[in-house]
Amino acid sequence: MDTRDDTASEPAAPAVARRDGPDWGHLPHGNLTNQIIGAGFEAHNVLGAGFLEAVYANALTVELRHRGRVAASGPTGNKGRAEKRRRQNNGKT
Repeated sequence: MDTRDDTASEPAAPAVARRDGPDWGHLPHGNLTNQIIGAGFEAHNVLGAGFLEAVYANALTVELRHRGRVAASGPTGNKGRAEKRRRQNNGKT
């Protein structure tokens, strides 16, 4: 029989200080580069591994918009070509 008290909670782990990563601010688009890379890591950290590329692309778009950047979502990978073919063949049998 398990004698542990399930209602007792363990103390929360101390927050880990987040590093901002390398400072690319000296480059012409360094701050934008930092935000894009950071958004990509954040999207992957939240989702984890194992999703299709389109899921990560959507999450990156959401994260960039959350950070105040204009981000256009669009087809990724082979989907764009397949969508173009579907539109061209629409109405044809």
